[in-house]
Amino acid sequence: MRSIAALALCPLLYGLPATAANLEAGYSVRWAGIEIARFEVELRTSPADYRLAYRAETTGALAWVFDFASDGSATGRLTPEGPIAGQYRGRSASDDHTSQWRVDFTADGAVSEVVLDEESRGDREPVPAELMVAPDPFTLALQGLLEAAAGKRLEGRSFDGKRVMGFTMDCAPAPGPVHPAAFPAPRGGALFCTADGELLAGRSKRWGDRTDEHNEGRPPARLWLAPGVGGLPHWPVRIEAEGRFGAVSIELDHLVEPAA
Repeated sequence: MRSIAALALCPLLYGLPATAANLEAGYSVRWAGIEIARFEVELRTSPADYRLAYRAETTGALAWVFDFASDGSATGRLTPEGPIAGQYRGRSASDDHTSQWRVDFTADGAVSEVVLDEESRGDREPVPAELMVAPDPFTLALQGLLEAAAGKRLEGRSFDGKRVMGFTMDCAPAPGPVHPAAFPAPRGGALFCTADGELLAGRSKRWGDRTDEHNEGRPPARLWLAPGVGGLPHWPVRIEAEGRFGAVSIELDHLVEPAA
């Protein structure tokens, strides 16, 4: 960013539940008010480790045109210095293509192995060895949720086996309570954040020019983070971003928290 005592203090230092957590969150992805995709996340923690799993898929009319699904997970250890990535793996499937990837990290953040299907490997510009380091995207996101605070700027980069991305996030107190569909009542004390990303290495040979054109001048994404979800300091409840074909909103509409 280990002794037995340090590991025992991890949940207290980072606001994580002292017992194993089982947080499930579901999001509706909407374009022009119409749901076009679903995104599901499950977080499990113990005092010593974590597992973040995700699944995304297109829905409704978009699924008829572009049937896409992706799933994967990030696992690692929790330490007083923050989460330490162990393995990141994923799979995506569309109408005519399936891609799989896996990255294994050592305890010091180096990459021990990268597994990519041949098509994905051939489509990417090579990533310099010095940039092939932890964390993976989901571990970096978990670290950001644990460290987010009003007036604090967070910077980091991630490696997912195919590309290296740099990220920044700036947060301030939200102007009012948040009330996503998953919450029975408005909740105050939220953060409003702006986040941006930049491709640092691993540019797609097939889609790179289109991606560069789309990202040029694109405004940062806007995030609302609610406090105290599942015992975590913050959790995203709404995201607004500019997609290739217009504004997209992602809202929390399903939540299962650990029993009190």
